[in-house]
Parts: sequence; structure tokens; C-alpha cells
Amino acid sequence: DTTPGDNPFQDKIVLVGFHQHPGEEPPTGERTAQAGALPFGGFLTPVSGIEQPMSGVELQANIIANILSAQYLSEPEWWEHALILMFVALLFARIFSGLHGKPFSMLLAIAGFGAIWTVDSFLCFAYLNCLIPVMVPIFGVVLPAFFLVLTDQNLFAFRERRRHTRLFRALASDRLAGEIDRRQLGELGLEGKRATVTTLVCQVHNLAALTADKNPQSVVSMVNQYLSAMMSVVYEHNGVVIRVFSHGIQAIWGAPIFMQERSQARLAANCCMEMRRRLRELSDVWAHSGRLAAGAPALDCSYGITTGAAICGRIGTESHTEYGAIGRSVDLAARLQALNKLYGTSCLAGQETAELVSDKFEVRELDKVKLDQAEPPLSIFEILCPKGKLPGAMEEAIALYRQALAAMEERNFAQAEKLFSTVLRMVPEDGPSILLAERCRQLVATPPEPSWDGATLVVSE
Repeated sequence: DTTPGDNPFQDKIVLVGFHQHPGEEPPTGERTAQAGALPFGGFLTPVSGIEQPMSGVELQANIIANILSAQYLSEPEWWEHALILMFVALLFARIFSGLHGKPFSMLLAIAGFGAIWTVDSFLCFAYLNCLIPVMVPIFGVVLPAFFLVLTDQNLFAFRERRRHTRLFRALASDRLAGEIDRRQLGELGLEGKRATVTTLVCQVHNLAALTADKNPQSVVSMVNQYLSAMMSVVYEHNGVVIRVFSHGIQAIWGAPIFMQERSQARLAANCCMEMRRRLRELSDVWAHSGRLAAGAPALDCSYGITTGAAICGRIGTESHTEYGAIGRSVDLAARLQALNKLYGTSCLAGQETAELVSDKFEVRELDKVKLDQAEPPLSIFEILCPKGKLPGAMEEAIALYRQALAAMEERNFAQAEKLFSTVLRMVPEDGPSILLAERCRQLVATPPEPSWDGATLVVSE
């Protein structure tokens, strides 16, 4: 019995319950079911450790204290949740757009955001009595957005690569086109890159004689047949057809996929030899089917091959795009092809190409020319046939032809004319010897200026 003033519980709320100290055994019959489980009557809370969980009576005391002090934990309304998620979504939309194509940087941004968001959520809980969602913004918004963006970027890159490389389905063999599809766009350089390429220009120059008495359907059919034969040979030799016109095609090696210069030149020269054979076979087929009249000329095709630097890339508009090559070497191939008519040859090559294929093909230097008055002298070469396939008479004639060129270099035009005439007695239809023998006779009659550099200005038709 105590007086009211001596009562320590006066005006207080007293809770009576069980509290277990660390290491203390629970009451009999209330032992935990397994080692490591929570002690009897213990609860984990955000402010308690695993080693010292909060007891039930302590938890109730905290609840009563919060009610009396009006310090309640407030939970966001549904519209506040929506605003939080919208804010996170817009934030990471901006972040992901700035980190386009950088998945590892995106992951670092997500990790940093997760750490900052978790710390902020705890501080709001501890000091502002406010519950902010932690898991939903991170695992329900940010991570799914990351995977969606990553998937979209990969699909976009795949679609872009296929869009950019689709044109090669019609310009290269299926194997080469598939290889182009698998390469990265940056490696292909379709928007423009410098590369060393070998260019082959081949053209049929007796089309008018072949089709003079044919109806339009027959003409188109014949053109399509020899173009198909030409393109098939290019495909078989891993080339890319960059231009098709009614009289022939233009093809390159070395772009968009890199290729060693020697391999480029050899493939182009082999392509030229095989194309000759294939067109002869097509002429025979036409002759046997009656498309060519008796005594009518066979397909006559001439070739120009060069190796050199060029700028390669997609050229055109969105509605009409081609893969092309631009450069002096590319233009030279077309001009050499046209010079075949002047020299009576079928395959002319630049000096770089001739040097690269001389170990596999019979090559002879034809002349030193200028294609333009302002340009430096240019040595041009004829690719005759694969090594070891040259007839004996022609082999001796080529040796004499080289001696004649050397005599011209020394301005001994009379001696050069005799040597060219000797070559013509051995090979009467050798076009270059006919042309240069006549040139030597002119130079004997009208000697050139002392500043003459041995080159002759020629105009290709």
C-alpha cells in the first residue's frame, strides 16, 4: 500500500511480457525448432540486429509510444506511387538515351541508382517516418527498362546492318554476302572508307554486230545471258559487282571486306581468264542454237584491271543505293579497257596489278603512255595467259618486243622498228607490234623533242 505520490506506475502504461536475453534458453517446451532460428518471442525490425531481435513486448511498447507521440509511419498513396515510378522511368529514359550503345555503363548507372535509392529510402524511414518503395522502382522499372533497351538496341543494330548490307545480295555470291552480313558496320565502312582495291572492267564491244538482225526480245535475252555469265564468274572469284551496264560490268576486290593486294590481283586476273572461256562457250551455244548466223562474230570482250587506293561506300539515295568505289585507280581500269581497241589486245593492266600477278601469269609491258597531257607517264601491261601456257613462238616474240621497247627508250627508233617487224613475221596479228612499228616509222621521219620522256599521248575511245 503506497500513497498516490509514491506510485511509480501512476499515469503510465505498463506492459508485462517475456523478453529473452542473448544466449538465454527459451522456456521449457518452447525451444526453437532449429538452430539459428529467432529466439522465442523475438522479431526482426529495421532497427534491430540479427543477434538482438526485438521482443514482442518491446515491439508493442514502441507501437504505443508512436501512437502517443503521433509519430506514425506514413505510406504513399497510389498516385504518389505512380509519380515515384514515373519519375524513375523518365530519369532512366534520359540516362539510357545518353548511354546509347554502352551496356556496361548502363549497368553501372543502375547499380549507382540502386545504392542511392536504398540509402535515401532508409533515411526517409528513420528521420521522416515515411515509407518509400525500394524494390519496385529498381526491379520493377529500371532493370526491365535496361533489358528492353538492350534488346531494342541489338535488334536495331541487326536491322540496320541488314538494311545496309541487303544490296550485296545482288552484287556478290551468297557466301560473300553472308560474310558481309556478319561483319560489323564499322568494319565494312559502308558510309565511306579508304581501301586498296583491284578493279576489273569488262565490256562486250561487238554487241551491235551480234544483234543487228534480232528482235527486241532476243536482244534483251542475249544481253542478260552474257551479263549473267560475267557476274557468275565474278561471284565465283569472291568479287563484288558494283556496276552493271548493257555492254558489261565493273567489279572490285578488297572492299567492303579487306583482302590482301596480291590475292585481289590474282583473283581478278583469274576471273578475266575464266570469263574469256565462259563467253567463248556461250558463243558456241548461240551458234549451235541458231542465234548466231554462220560466219557471225563470237562475243568479243575486252578487260581492264588496276590495283590502287580508292574510297568505297554506299552511293546514292534512300530510294536507289549502290555500293561504289571512287578513285584514280578505278577510273584507270575503265580507260585501260577502252585502250584494248587501240592496241588490238583483250586484257590490259596497270603496273601495280602486273607486278602482283607476274609470278602466276604471263605479262608483257606494252607501252609508256599519257592518258592526259597533264598526267605523268604510265606504263601499261598486257596479261596474256597463266604461267607456262604461252606458245613457244609467242614467248620468243615477247623477248624481241621487250628489246624493241628498250630501243625506243634509247631513241633508236630505226632499230626498234626492225625488231617490231621481226615480231610481226613471227606473230602477224600482234596488235601492239603493228601499232608501235608504225609509231617508230613516224618517229624516224619526225624525231621527237629532246625533252621527250618516251611516253606517247593516247586517247581512249
